[in-house]
Amino acid sequence: MSADVETHARCSITIRAAFVARLLAIAIACLVAAHIAVHVAHFGFGRDHLMGLTPLFDMNREGNAPAWYSGTVFLASAAALAAVAAAKRRQADQFQRHWAVLALAFLYLSFDELTQVHEKW
Repeated sequence: MSADVETHARCSITIRAAFVARLLAIAIACLVAAHIAVHVAHFGFGRDHLMGLTPLFDMNREGNAPAWYSGTVFLASAAALAAVAAAKRRQADQFQRHWAVLALAFLYLSFDELTQVHEKW
């Protein structure tokens, strides 16, 4: 192989949209069911804490399982957008910066959701 020849490593990522959608829908359904269960226990039976499960699954609160789910989805979206931005940069695409800005925006959304920075402002 000569020094003049550049080789570009190709990376292929295959994401099955139906599988991801099904996985996310199952996670959302579980979180909604847990939210409903803790509220039924609270309002229907007067159990307001349930050994810590109410604050853990109440979607009206911060820093719990639904917030972590949301932050993780934002972080995964930021990673996917960053991968697209990197691919567009290699192709010298005119919209490469747009993808990078979107990746940074989703990274901020993830950071904000997980750390509750907006609550302190």
